[in-house]
Amino acid sequence: EGWIAGLQLAALSMQGRSDIAGFIQSFSGSHRHVFSYLIEEVLNRRPVGTLDFLVQTAILERFNTDLCNAVTGRNDSQALLEKIEQANLFLIPLDDERKWYRYHHLFRDLLQQRLHSQVDTTAINELHQSAAHCLQAQGLIDEAIRHYLAGAAPDQAATLIEQVGFERIGQGYLVRLRHWMDLLPLEIVRTRPWLALYRAWLLNLSGQPAALAQWLQETELSPKSAPTDLGEDMQAQIMTLHAYQMRHQGQIGLAIVTLRQVLQQETAGNYLTRSTAHINLGYNYWLTGQLTLAEQALQMAQSEAQTIQAVHAALMAKSTQAIVAVAQGHLRRAVQLCKETIQEGLVYTGGQPFASAGYAYAVLGNVWYEQNQWAKAESALHQALELGELVVDGTIIRRAIFGLAPLKQIAGDAVAAQTLWQRAFAADDTVEEPYVRLQQVRTWLVQAGLQGDQAALIQAGQWAATDSPPQIDQHTYIAAYTQILYGWLDLLQGQADRTLKRLTPLIEAARTAGHTQHLIQLLAIRSLAHAAMGDTDLAHAQLHQLLHLTAPEGYIRIYVDMGEPMYDLLESLRMSSTDLLLADHGKQLLAAFAQPAGAQSGAEAASHIDSPSPINVNRKSQIVNLIEPLSERELEILYLVAGGLSNSQLAETLIVTVGTIKKHLNNIYGKLGVASRTQAIARGRELGLLVD
Repeated sequence: EGWIAGLQLAALSMQGRSDIAGFIQSFSGSHRHVFSYLIEEVLNRRPVGTLDFLVQTAILERFNTDLCNAVTGRNDSQALLEKIEQANLFLIPLDDERKWYRYHHLFRDLLQQRLHSQVDTTAINELHQSAAHCLQAQGLIDEAIRHYLAGAAPDQAATLIEQVGFERIGQGYLVRLRHWMDLLPLEIVRTRPWLALYRAWLLNLSGQPAALAQWLQETELSPKSAPTDLGEDMQAQIMTLHAYQMRHQGQIGLAIVTLRQVLQQETAGNYLTRSTAHINLGYNYWLTGQLTLAEQALQMAQSEAQTIQAVHAALMAKSTQAIVAVAQGHLRRAVQLCKETIQEGLVYTGGQPFASAGYAYAVLGNVWYEQNQWAKAESALHQALELGELVVDGTIIRRAIFGLAPLKQIAGDAVAAQTLWQRAFAADDTVEEPYVRLQQVRTWLVQAGLQGDQAALIQAGQWAATDSPPQIDQHTYIAAYTQILYGWLDLLQGQADRTLKRLTPLIEAARTAGHTQHLIQLLAIRSLAHAAMGDTDLAHAQLHQLLHLTAPEGYIRIYVDMGEPMYDLLESLRMSSTDLLLADHGKQLLAAFAQPAGAQSGAEAASHIDSPSPINVNRKSQIVNLIEPLSERELEILYLVAGGLSNSQLAETLIVTVGTIKKHLNNIYGKLGVASRTQAIARGRELGLLVD
């Protein structure tokens, strides 16, 4: 809008002047504030009444006639708005009926500067409070809260936040609610039970368990202390929060009992509280290996959240379902659930960042790593990390690091990996911390097996010598995963008999629980243990079982990360010529061993457009003819457009909406000065952005 507005301002400034040439010569590129200068020229030529109206209504992000009347004390705002629009004074209609308007943002900025230079703080606060009263009467609660806070009326803001806070949590507006709460005096938050509860939710949902525990203690928020006059729902919410705290402290069995109690006591119509409790319960069931119960709880959470259109809660349930699907060995279903979470969330938020997408991208990154799609995995994990930072969610950040640090380490970027590990270990989560350590140990074992890294093997050995099992009740996931890594370490240290002794009892337990992810890991290590002990037939039998489990879902890294012994075992295995799926899977696995870490797999390359004339993006191109360079995302889209992808294919490839793709394309066309895809490709080649 900047250049267009500047030209418009220049035209307005020159209206009625006799010496236009002299006026133009009076300012040049040496002016640092040409835009502000032009606005001042325009404003100084307005009638006093119009100028007062503009300055007073500049506190509003958007406005209608009633709101303008309330703020200015006038009753002719509609007529004045029409005059301002006719005068081209940067008034932008927001709907076809011209009921709502906003000012051009640069114009509004200058009007606000004028307001603050002309009137005292008390008068400005009164303007905000008048706006808030009017907005509240119109049912626009969020905007009313914003103006009460800006107008130094925290009590009125607090009353409205109490009414809508939990609803905003369910809708996913955590950043908005956090901003409101940060602007309230802490004493108001402490003394109002609902506000204290909402702050506890924000601490919990942003992955700050230590801060949550301290806040619950400071405010004495407990099920027993909940004010009886505030109803059963507050007590249920407090119990649900304490269940989260129990989980973070490793008391998972107690957390499950507490959540079941919440669901038994909570009224069936309190869908949001019930949905939140079911999400927590489903996650705890996953941690304890009760995968069927986890799925049932998460399905209930989705259903309850959808009943009241609590989209954030529904998407959190779906992204958690993806974690359960991975544990069940259903990688393709996990990918589908993650894509649905991201797509539905983008539609709901209009492209704004939202927490459940962070969890979904983290799961996607880990699944794509397992399927040997390194570029896609790294991209998804970076997306997760960025989203976690944007929405200030420590849990998302840790989940992204779980996948990204090993990927960096195996690819040879030890410095980046170490930085990420240190960041993950800085978290204050009793459950997550041992899992971070286990992920790091797994990476050491991969380095030892795949790259023959003896230093990594020594580090893993030191961990085993000093490790003590985490004090976490019923946490079968971490307990089983720890034993799997012990068994793998035994194998790499030449103690295959210990590997078999340690892992054999776990196999039947994994089968019974339906924990296919663990079963696959166990069979892979046990097949190598049998081979190491010279029992090739038994090793081949185990490997056959493993291939039947992994072929339909595209598992690759579980084999490659085991290193050369697994390659030798696969190569010696005779596949049935009639089982085409298994035979193809075996060939794909052997081919994957030949790729350096971080290389694009054949499957990943095939997932991109197969253009007869491959086109690459030249990121080092000297784009001297572009006023504004293309962003990394726009370069990626330009590359895919040159490959022939349609808008719908672009949306599917990049996991965004078609509307988002269209916005990116319009930006690309504008920056390149073109009007079509064909012209964009030609211009891209001309500028050296696309290299044949």
